[in-house]
Amino acid sequence: MASDGPANYQIHTVDVNTSNDYFGGSFRWSEAPPYKPQTMEEAQGHIDYLYESGVPFFSKEMIRAVFEQCQRKPARGELIYVKGVDGATVEFVSKTGEIKKRTSADGVSLEYLLLDPVISYDCRAHLKHRLWWTGLPGRPPFCSLTIQHPSLEFKAGSNEPVVHWPTQPREEVAQAFQGHFQDWQETEVCQQLKQVLHRHAATHRITKVVGLALSAMSIRVDDCPRSYIQHALLLTLRNWLAERDGTEVTCYAQDPGYRSVDKEVLRAHNIQVIDDPQAWLEIDDQSVVFSVAPNVPVKEIVADIARPGIIIWERVGFEDADQEGKTSSTDPSSPRVRAMLEGYELFDFGAEDDPNFCRTVMYIRRHQG
Repeated sequence: MASDGPANYQIHTVDVNTSNDYFGGSFRWSEAPPYKPQTMEEAQGHIDYLYESGVPFFSKEMIRAVFEQCQRKPARGELIYVKGVDGATVEFVSKTGEIKKRTSADGVSLEYLLLDPVISYDCRAHLKHRLWWTGLPGRPPFCSLTIQHPSLEFKAGSNEPVVHWPTQPREEVAQAFQGHFQDWQETEVCQQLKQVLHRHAATHRITKVVGLALSAMSIRVDDCPRSYIQHALLLTLRNWLAERDGTEVTCYAQDPGYRSVDKEVLRAHNIQVIDDPQAWLEIDDQSVVFSVAPNVPVKEIVADIARPGIIIWERVGFEDADQEGKTSSTDPSSPRVRAMLEGYELFDFGAEDDPNFCRTVMYIRRHQG
């Protein structure tokens, strides 16, 4: 059910602690889809056909076109146009300012205020899973980019957002990051990381470092240092490159969970926080890309848009998660990803068994330049 938003809340506030609940917008086709599958098997097969024929599921042009529309902060009822991988244009309806109502498991009435739209990313496996979930009648469009609304959670009748994860004070976060970074530098994993870079990437042309989905440090506590340590690795990459080239290095970090405290602390270490989807627009063949357990298909997006010099992410296997009954993965492997990595050499620098890094290994492109 939708209603007007709380009267005393300014919707387009920048520094708010959003809930984990995202809401999709309604959609309709601008024109009849070029292909109308009659069975589930035909629909699944068509997604595979488009993928195997080389149709890009992600491109910078596609992402930029949707991003520019979202940047205009479309009001409730305005349309956002997205081109599907099958060539059909789909109209998503902005729901900014609507209220969605739910009841929690313990019986508390909750309201969710929908904020400005953002891009959601669906790879081949995601599109196939959505078909299994929804069924063929009323099927979702074959869109690798769709629209979702982040939200603020309220207890019904209250104008104060519910904050599940309070932001830690800046001084505490800064001090904790400095401490974890110093400890990280003494670890065997850090030493092996540097050795691999010195031995195998000394002459690669690299101009920037991009970190993705490393989570917000400001909502963590000392007994869960994973985000601090992942950012310590990101800073190590930046420092290695700056030392190697004797110049300042551009280093980006993108995660929708970042708060102002994270941005300030990272800025003090010359790491610039950017908003989605800017990281995808920055990644190129002269980048280092570092990602850990993302909630978006990082591997699929990167495989379609660039061939970075160095990639650090989860070891790629053959669990594509694109078969019915298989567990869905937010960042699955795929034939395109494996094909891309044929041009890379794999290095295990000791992080694969470290719980802070989720089976992370390094891929360095064989062809330098």
